[in-house]
Amino acid sequence: MKVEKLMAGLNHWDPKLREEACVALGQSGDARAVKPLIARLSGDVDWRVRQRAGEALGRLGDAAAVPALLEQLRTEDSGVRRAACEALGRLADGRTVEPLMAALEDSSALVRSAACLALAALGDSRSVEPLIRRLADKVHGVRCAACEAAGKLKDARLIEALIGRLDDAHPDVRWAACEALSRLGEIRAVEPLLSWLWDPRPRVRQSAAQALERLGEGRLAWAAVAALNGQADGPAALAAVILEGRLRALDILVQISAARNHPHGSRARKALDAVWKAVGPRAGELLCSACLARPEANRPVCRVCGQAKRLVLGVLQVVAVLDDDWPDEWASAPGTLRVNWLKRRAVFDFDRVEIVAATDEEVERFLIQVGNDTDEWRVPRYKRMTCTVAPQCTLTENTLRILRRTLGRVTRA
Repeated sequence: MKVEKLMAGLNHWDPKLREEACVALGQSGDARAVKPLIARLSGDVDWRVRQRAGEALGRLGDAAAVPALLEQLRTEDSGVRRAACEALGRLADGRTVEPLMAALEDSSALVRSAACLALAALGDSRSVEPLIRRLADKVHGVRCAACEAAGKLKDARLIEALIGRLDDAHPDVRWAACEALSRLGEIRAVEPLLSWLWDPRPRVRQSAAQALERLGEGRLAWAAVAALNGQADGPAALAAVILEGRLRALDILVQISAARNHPHGSRARKALDAVWKAVGPRAGELLCSACLARPEANRPVCRVCGQAKRLVLGVLQVVAVLDDDWPDEWASAPGTLRVNWLKRRAVFDFDRVEIVAATDEEVERFLIQVGNDTDEWRVPRYKRMTCTVAPQCTLTENTLRILRRTLGRVTRA
């Protein structure tokens, strides 16, 4: 249809036909339609026609429409205000930033959402602080729009506010925050995004994997999705990732397998069995970094807290150290973790003992804890354990006798 005929349609008595003419003129890309559309935007009696005129002017992208669109931000019809915000976001014009920031306080949630996205499209740093306030909007749809806008603006000031939305009560907002953080390259988005890999909705799992890929965790993400979806190579791929020490995906698999009535529960249990079988030869290298405990015999979870998210890989030996002169609680070297019992003051899974600088009383307190230990994994090991006492540590013969009675072999270094 010719543009002239469409422009004539803007004056038709039927508002439905005027709406259709606005839409068609917006799609035409013809600059001659700008002035007639401005006239409809400013003077039509039907708010729906004014809304379509605003949308059409945004598509045409002519700066001549900016004053009329700004005027419509004050109209009483929220649909027109929303269309004006969307159109102004398409027009790279410095005059629009402050009015759009004011629109962030609009009474309509739809207008506030449109203003968020319009400001993101303009990319003006002045909008960062107002957008941070919208991240806490009472309407979840506005919070989602603010998250999307934050991801597009890519300003570091938005990161902490986005992280705060990872615990939002609404799942759509949590997801939007994860997406935005992945676009900002924020590594703290990895853990929550991993949990979305087990979402019942395939679209969410796919999007989570794509977001993780942007953060450099693509191999982990696709391996986890493949394992859960029952693909033949999925468990092996996930096991390979886990054996690199990236165990958070394993923890989520454990959670899903243990959850009641989860739509992927049976798949997760099968995947977990296959993954654990592949990890099995190196299971003895796993240690919970919080509890300092090895995993259960048949499940890849800590014996104490029952979780996998704090498991670390590559710990071949744990040494219980008693050293008054050592200010730290622990130190690690390849394959070995040294833990100062005098700082921790609690038993943990260890393979041997080193007494470097400690009093008789401190050593005896340590041995009382060991003697009272009831952990089925640790108790049989104590009698096979070696203990080295440093030359400068002058323990009494009675303390050394208790050491020999409690542990396997006690020697002087």
